[in-house]
Amino acid sequence: MKIKNNLDKIVTISLIIIIAIFGFTNRNKIKEFDNTNNLMENEKVETPGESLLETKLEDKKPVDTKVYVDISGCITNPGVYEMHQKARINDLVEKAGGLCKEADIESINLSQKLEDEMKIHVYKIGENSSNLEESTSKPAKSPTNKVNINKADLSELTSLPGIGKSRAEEIISYRNTNKFKSIEDIKNISGIGEKTFEKLKDKISIN
Repeated sequence: MKIKNNLDKIVTISLIIIIAIFGFTNRNKIKEFDNTNNLMENEKVETPGESLLETKLEDKKPVDTKVYVDISGCITNPGVYEMHQKARINDLVEKAGGLCKEADIESINLSQKLEDEMKIHVYKIGENSSNLEESTSKPAKSPTNKVNINKADLSELTSLPGIGKSRAEEIISYRNTNKFKSIEDIKNISGIGEKTFEKLKDKISIN
């Protein structure tokens, strides 16, 4: 009986030791698992270097820039169009409805890249492109611009209605001795009467 009690005690103590060892081992494994998770979370923290790299990559992203181009002449729908900066004249022509039947295809480079504030004129077949280029390259005179009869040269004076070469020369001769003090003084020139003055008064000045 005494031996049996001793055996029971030994078995009980052994079980307690085994349970204690098992619990201690599991607790260490859980602790190691938690440490591993914490380490992984710390590695996910964004470092300054990574942030700088991402910023540089964002800076390298292409910017979708638009350009505004004016197309006129022998085109279905002339006007100002918003286009992508990498677009070509051919893309603009398609967006504007295409060329008209009389368009001189040789006068336009459809493969040319577009630029902001670009002005494109499509010529008709047989159209004098050199004259058109000269007229579009120079800004036209504003309707409000008046010819100064005290300073204008021969070509400017002959551009006025009713003023030919001989009258223009008379205006220049007159102002050399008698400066025009008012626009009405132009009626002192031979051949310039009231009817001619009515055509001139809104187009001339003395200053």
